[in-house]
Amino acid sequence: MEESNGHDEDAALPVGQRYEHGRIVPHLTVEQRVARGKAARREVPREAHSSFSPSSGRHDPVDLLERQATSRLPELVPIRYGRMLISPFTFYRGAALVMASDLAAGPRSGITTQLSGDAHLMNFGAFGSPERQLVFGINDFDETLPGPWEWDVKRLAASFAIAGRDDGYSTKERRTVLMATVGAYRRTMREFAAVNNLTVWYAHLDIDQAYLELQGQLDHASRKRAQASIAKARARDSTQAYNKLTHVVDGERRIISDPPLIQPVEELVDGAQLDEVIAWIRDMLGGYRRTLQSDRRELLEDFRFVDLPARSSASAVSVPEHGSCCCSAGTRTTLSFCKSRKRKRPCWRSSSSRAATVPLALVSCMASTSCKRPATSSSATSACWLPTAWNATSTSANSETGRVRRSWSR
Repeated sequence: MEESNGHDEDAALPVGQRYEHGRIVPHLTVEQRVARGKAARREVPREAHSSFSPSSGRHDPVDLLERQATSRLPELVPIRYGRMLISPFTFYRGAALVMASDLAAGPRSGITTQLSGDAHLMNFGAFGSPERQLVFGINDFDETLPGPWEWDVKRLAASFAIAGRDDGYSTKERRTVLMATVGAYRRTMREFAAVNNLTVWYAHLDIDQAYLELQGQLDHASRKRAQASIAKARARDSTQAYNKLTHVVDGERRIISDPPLIQPVEELVDGAQLDEVIAWIRDMLGGYRRTLQSDRRELLEDFRFVDLPARSSASAVSVPEHGSCCCSAGTRTTLSFCKSRKRKRPCWRSSSSRAATVPLALVSCMASTSCKRPATSSSATSACWLPTAWNATSTSANSETGRVRRSWSR
């Protein structure tokens, strides 16, 4: 076993210590963790989180977004801005950096966890587990990074408030929803604190079981909507993406061309450059295969690489968890299209190059409570940059930055 901090991981550790991500850290008892939590509450009481007042040095939201846009494909930035302009909620969805910058200057208890980083309500939904059970949970981890636990809770709560206002719910109704949301979080965390780690690890919300338990509380129309939503979730798989994103060319399925959202790589490079890109993709898939457990590696061996697009955005290539591809508009994504050698079953694998959102604000948050200008950081998720020849290629598009800025200013 490799050594961590000068210690052999096979060697016995002193009492009260444990390994965490290759580091030796204190192993607190249950009583010590409870005491730590109570101390954190005394230092930062819940009332400290009840309001938000922008600091005098707050970054201009538009400036933050325009700085972020420099890390995205220029031809896709106007599309991203156009989506954000649809409503306050769509702006909120695309402005995780703005909220992270504000939260970095706010109170925090000092307890760090693995954040979702973008825990708004639309990043939760029903999807198929590896066992093909329909479960409910968070389904977007593009921004995941260790950080203050409060950030995810606040982003989730704020998303319900903004979406409710967008949909015409009254202040009283929105307050009821918000109290139910944070109340459920609080109760569930209390329940998890009382059980062992394995129980928490395997905890999940089975959709069918949840529907059976809740259907008695629903009226006829609500039951119909719930049944329709469940049926729709079951239908969302890699086959649906297969039909949407590919067509037949000379008897072989190929990825469609819909620039600038999605383009086959051969439209952007050819000759030796194309061979370089294909070799890079095959090498990446081989590296991914080697990281898998043996049973999953055996399954993947049945698929062969067919095609890939050179660039894409979320609306064009979002594939549910069955086929795992989810990315933000404006970023470059490779969506590898593979097919089973035996039964022609499609399989999608994705990697993306993207700038971090929460990490940017988090870096400055840890340096100063006033949240200085975010430093440059790369995403902690699956970032894979394309070869130089591919990066230099772009598709022209009309910029609407001026119109976007005027609309936001109003």
